[in-house]
Amino acid sequence: MRALVFFVFVLLATGGLKAQSNYESAYYVDSNGVRTSCLINNKFWKNTPAFIHVKSVASKKIVKIDVSNLEEFGSESFKFVNKKAEMQNPKEITDNSVYAQKMKFDSQQQLFKVLVDGKYQLLKYSHQGAEIFLYSVDGGKATQLVYGKIMLTYSTLAINDTYKNQLQNLSGNSDVKKLKYDEEQLVEYFVGLNKQKGERFKVYKTPFKVNHRTGISVGLIYNSMKLTRQRSFTKSSPIPFNGTYNFRLGFEHELILPYDNNRWSFLTDNSFNIMRFNEVAFSEEGYFTHELEMNYLRLDIGIGLRMNMYLRRKIRTFVQANMVYTFNTNSSLNYRRKATYINDSEFYDINQLIIAPSFSTGIFFDMIFLKIAISAPYDLLKKYPTTYLKIAEPSLVVGVSF
Repeated sequence: MRALVFFVFVLLATGGLKAQSNYESAYYVDSNGVRTSCLINNKFWKNTPAFIHVKSVASKKIVKIDVSNLEEFGSESFKFVNKKAEMQNPKEITDNSVYAQKMKFDSQQQLFKVLVDGKYQLLKYSHQGAEIFLYSVDGGKATQLVYGKIMLTYSTLAINDTYKNQLQNLSGNSDVKKLKYDEEQLVEYFVGLNKQKGERFKVYKTPFKVNHRTGISVGLIYNSMKLTRQRSFTKSSPIPFNGTYNFRLGFEHELILPYDNNRWSFLTDNSFNIMRFNEVAFSEEGYFTHELEMNYLRLDIGIGLRMNMYLRRKIRTFVQANMVYTFNTNSSLNYRRKATYINDSEFYDINQLIIAPSFSTGIFFDMIFLKIAISAPYDLLKKYPTTYLKIAEPSLVVGVSF
């Protein structure tokens, strides 16, 4: 019962972290050019947003606005503008795209994040975890800074770094050979360009922001066991028992790091498990019948690292590795060995701390996630030197995040 109370407490505590919002003083300009002061929920958008949540300064009523109907919106810490641009089709922009020798560009109306605002404006467009950078002069049409991998032959790739020539033509400065297609370096370059031309400018820096995500889940665990007993100096052959299915109630709290396009996360992956096991196995060594009866209540606290791979804006796959700390309570195991003239019975106390690694893979569809987890087999009777009970526990988990 204590473990269950602790589980519920941690669930509520971690869930409360996500409830906090980041509304800040801001504005938006609609398609008619009308500017409105408001509060905007700053979500530190990874990709170009499709909607923003706005509060009226007077009524505090929250309204969801389609950004395609806005000319621009922003605050002291961020700014987005809607303008025409000469750029690639967004569907072609991915992390690992390889293009034919000619990259295709056309005129499009898109929403861009402003990195440096001034006469010489640096913009960013993000799509499916990939980024491209653009520039604009005097608020005019945006032009993509061209960078990409080009396939020369089936076995030869080259780098198209036309952006260096574009920047050289823009500034008249030939010192661009070492300039990387990187947000930090490009921001520094456009700051220097505006300073060189004596222009006023503003830099919108992406703050260090760790995104929080909390999830709750239910799962099905398959518990399989093998018993080995030692007599004198020899061990019996492992006795396999038929597996059983049990349920788990889980929660996780993920901290998505703002590095490498949110590829990495730290998380706690926790669950409360109730295991009922009553199985019989037969061994040819002495023609014994072996029976295990177990009531097993446990709280698993997993601490791990997750690697995310984004397929679409709201779809990502992941792999993760955890170190799981298992706390048992009110748990016991009865073992009986029967033969024609033998009827042994032993009781084992299995309340103990168990530490074992676990590995998972899965996929997120927006708020819904599905994962398969496999824990390394562990010895449930490790404090009994003459008896070994190895447990393997693959599980299938489905959950919702918020």
